[in-house]
Amino acid sequence: MNRKLKQQLKLMNHTLNTIAKNQALIYLKLEELDKQVKELSTDQKESQIGSSNDCT
Repeated sequence: MNRKLKQQLKLMNHTLNTIAKNQALIYLKLEELDKQVKELSTDQKESQIGSSNDCT
């Protein structure tokens, strides 16, 4: 394999590895945000239930 092609393949491999790592980090962050949204939604529902019980 000539030198230029080998260098291009190394760069492509590095770029693809970086993309894969970034994708994994984005997925983890999305999971974390989804969990937070669900917790906030649950807290809000519980708060609404508590305030409706106070009215009775």
